[in-house]
Amino acid sequence: MGLAGWGTDFAPVRADRQMRPRIIGTAGHVDHGKTSLIRALTGIDADRLPEEKERGMTIDLGFAYLDLPQVGRVSIVDVPGHERFLSNMLAGALGVELAILCVAADEGVKPQTIEHAQILDLLPVHGIVVALTRSDRADEAQIEAARFAVTELLSSTRFAGCPLIETSTATGSGFDELRSSLDSALQSFEPGKSGTWYLPIDRVFVAKGHGTVVTGTLCRGEVAPGAEAILMPGSVRVRVRALQSHGETLDSAAACCRLGLNLAGVEAEQLERGQIVGAQNVVFESRVFDARVRFVGEAKHGMVVRVAVGTAEESGKMFLSEVEPELVQIRLDKPIAIVEGQAVIIRALSTLELIAGGLVTNPVARARRKGQPVTPAGQTVDEQILMLIASKPFGMTSEAICREMGQSAQQLGGVFETLLKEKKAVSFAGTWVTTASALETLKQALIALQELHAKEPKTPWQRPETVAEKVGIPWRGKVLDRLFARAALMGKVVVAEGGVRLTGFTVQLADRQSQLLARVLEALEVEKVNVPGVREIAEKLRIPSQAVEEILKLGEVAGQTVRVTPEIYYTKRQMAAIISAAQELGGKGPFSAAQFKEHLQTSRKYAIPLLEYLDSIKVTHRRDDLRVTEPNR
Repeated sequence: MGLAGWGTDFAPVRADRQMRPRIIGTAGHVDHGKTSLIRALTGIDADRLPEEKERGMTIDLGFAYLDLPQVGRVSIVDVPGHERFLSNMLAGALGVELAILCVAADEGVKPQTIEHAQILDLLPVHGIVVALTRSDRADEAQIEAARFAVTELLSSTRFAGCPLIETSTATGSGFDELRSSLDSALQSFEPGKSGTWYLPIDRVFVAKGHGTVVTGTLCRGEVAPGAEAILMPGSVRVRVRALQSHGETLDSAAACCRLGLNLAGVEAEQLERGQIVGAQNVVFESRVFDARVRFVGEAKHGMVVRVAVGTAEESGKMFLSEVEPELVQIRLDKPIAIVEGQAVIIRALSTLELIAGGLVTNPVARARRKGQPVTPAGQTVDEQILMLIASKPFGMTSEAICREMGQSAQQLGGVFETLLKEKKAVSFAGTWVTTASALETLKQALIALQELHAKEPKTPWQRPETVAEKVGIPWRGKVLDRLFARAALMGKVVVAEGGVRLTGFTVQLADRQSQLLARVLEALEVEKVNVPGVREIAEKLRIPSQAVEEILKLGEVAGQTVRVTPEIYYTKRQMAAIISAAQELGGKGPFSAAQFKEHLQTSRKYAIPLLEYLDSIKVTHRRDDLRVTEPNR
């Protein structure tokens, strides 16, 4: 793994700092000395599998690290060179910023050298440094031939003119120059991967006493212990317990960091390479996505392809666009985890010939025809969304809109904000309706609530679901709660006790309820401000506390009591006197809580809750530690 603590006995060194190392990857033909070069550079053997040591070649990804004078600690990903293990090479290369292209001086450019160079040119790799390995085994003519072949290979790529250094692990020559070149190359650009975090998983294991650990390259953003995350595919909610990089436990980590995450909420059996863990609304599960690519091989509309995204690789079909030639749509056989902006490599399934590479532009796309534009001409995205929403009287979820539009929530985030700001649409817990539909739905709900009150005048509260059923609104749970919360803000309803009632509705009490309420009100009015609590009233009247609590709540709905806290109630007459006293004090200017307490001749137990209640009904207004009043209220 290359993360020493968790990879062995889970005894990490405490770092208490943020890690932002850089990522270097190796590339090149099989047996051209990539792993030996890393061992000479770092002192770390990146071949971790027994099979790799037996066969003398890298099969899976290996990891090491190197401390450079200027940029500090650098993570190194050793990737396989053999054509059978190309998928693992892609998994490693997709997170690399700078690559070391290894070419054996005694053999020169080989098939995998060419293929790896092509892949690096298609990926968002900032640069490469060529290491001519095994220079001690080659004569001057071989070295010159190798130099010429590499220069010719890279001349048509954006890496033309890159550093080319002769090295030998046998003699140690060239490594000081190689380190210096790597240091300089990394200083020439910044990671620049801000945004919300995600990490494609390339390895999973269980650490004794700590649980599930995944490793990968943090591709974007920052992450810290305690972060809530989503795992895709599968939509599993997890939490980050701890972070580690190269044997150090971290307080936080930033993009371009090789990282191990100790996860809570998931078992190792649920995880595999190819999944992505990251923040909500960043990582998606998808079978259809769009990408903007550069072609290097023959491409046909509908051809069967092998696609690598992140650490995942899956087969599917590629569809071309007549409107935007660089745009392709991939429809996969199985869903994968995917993020907007990820690098993608496309190969022919039958021959594994490299076809194209580029970046994901739309992780959750809508299938379209070859000549169909992404956005219909003459119609803006917000107009399209409004048309979609308007076609559904009770709205559409954010996910359904994104699916229909063929765009991600991240892409449409700004459009959704604009629709809210311009009051063209309303969102109830992720369900979007036009403003006109929302007002009509609310109007029907208020009519239904009024009818229920008329039918059941002795029922203080109606269940939101009962109101919805009467109108035929299909919403339940949070969506319905948000509808009535919006109505409460408009002053149309009161929401409490898991129920809803019209503002101004007063419940009709039964005779026995009226008699009990009269006794409770009499007990309250013994004091002007320092009223007895629920238990005191219960003890005085020799009735259960629950009966007192319930009748006080009914009295509130009947308009005869005022609740300040669950334990402090006043009669309507008492509250009118308290409001008058507050306005009298406020007429003299701003006043403090202590002055209010003194004016009412009470204690903080009553003064503070009363002030908060008066603030809530806008009798008083808080200004720092003082209150002012509206005398004419």
